[in-house]
Amino acid sequence: MRLSGTLYVRLCTDTDITSALVGEPPPQRAGQRYEEAQSFVESRKGLRRKPGFTIDNLYADYLKVATSPYSRAQFYRLVGQLWSKERGSIKLHHKYGEKLYVDYTGKKLSYVDKATGEVIYTEVLVTILPASQYIYVEAMPSQKQGDFVQGIMNAMEYIGGSPQGIVTDNLKSAVTKAGKYQSTINKSLQAMALHYGTTIDPTRSYRPKDKALVEGAVKIVYNSIYYAVQKHTYFSLAQLNAAIQEELTKLNARQLSNSDESRTDRYKQEKQHLSALPKYRYEVKQYRKAKVQKMGYVLCSSYKNYYSVPYRYIGKQVELRYDTKVVEIYHQAQRIATHTTSQAKGMYTTEQSHLSSNNKAYTEWS
Repeated sequence: MRLSGTLYVRLCTDTDITSALVGEPPPQRAGQRYEEAQSFVESRKGLRRKPGFTIDNLYADYLKVATSPYSRAQFYRLVGQLWSKERGSIKLHHKYGEKLYVDYTGKKLSYVDKATGEVIYTEVLVTILPASQYIYVEAMPSQKQGDFVQGIMNAMEYIGGSPQGIVTDNLKSAVTKAGKYQSTINKSLQAMALHYGTTIDPTRSYRPKDKALVEGAVKIVYNSIYYAVQKHTYFSLAQLNAAIQEELTKLNARQLSNSDESRTDRYKQEKQHLSALPKYRYEVKQYRKAKVQKMGYVLCSSYKNYYSVPYRYIGKQVELRYDTKVVEIYHQAQRIATHTTSQAKGMYTTEQSHLSSNNKAYTEWS
């Protein structure tokens, strides 16, 4: 500043510079002022779980009782010091052939329908073998149960074997009911796991660290596959997946940082520890509950047709388990009927032994 023609220059201290750059310094952990604020914050720690709690509300209460209150910025820093908790982590050493992590990407890919010109967006499934970090990627129409199960089977065929366990997220296609300690696995997914000699191990709800490895794989896929694939236009899902596979081969063959090996090199070692795939591919089964009608038939809602059951089960709740070949009907976990799947809508498929004696006699009349 200039006074009476003389220029005075004030030298800034380290504290002044820090305050200008990052705001006010954090409260010093000493003195009556700090101890008063610390005691107040610690005594209100239980309020954090109550609805409507904010730090602003806490600061307003603090101003009412403090003899020499901190500024808002310093109070926020104090709360951060007292309530923040640094959590350690651990380096996990994965065994060959032990697990396969599965997840969907958040961002979608797309292709163009030639007939209509419509842009069709696809879900993208990513799997990774944690020991070798070998990645598989596939675009699919949806996250529905059938597509999800087919994607996992395609991943196991890509790696040439089945792991001891498959780690999935708590999406509806995998888990019927999520639990804190144990989740209920979707029946179709569970049946597929039994067919391939593996198990399903869902992650815990709201525990992102349980699937940190596959989350990292998703980021790698964004950088290494999405960037290259999105430069072109595709006119079918098959074309899109062909482009993905081309980039995926390059990704797995690329040398890993801090290593002389690639994912493919490590995979060759892990493949020996995977269980052999079954001779036949699993046929995805659907499950539906139905009530036996008065005529002795149940409706298969997927195909809009009807199948007979023994007449003594009329009015009872049953479960249908079916695929494109066979329809099985269960009552209280006991199979009571089996039929060949019919694709004709409104068709009644009847087994004569299911009819009552009166109905059977009626069908035999000339």
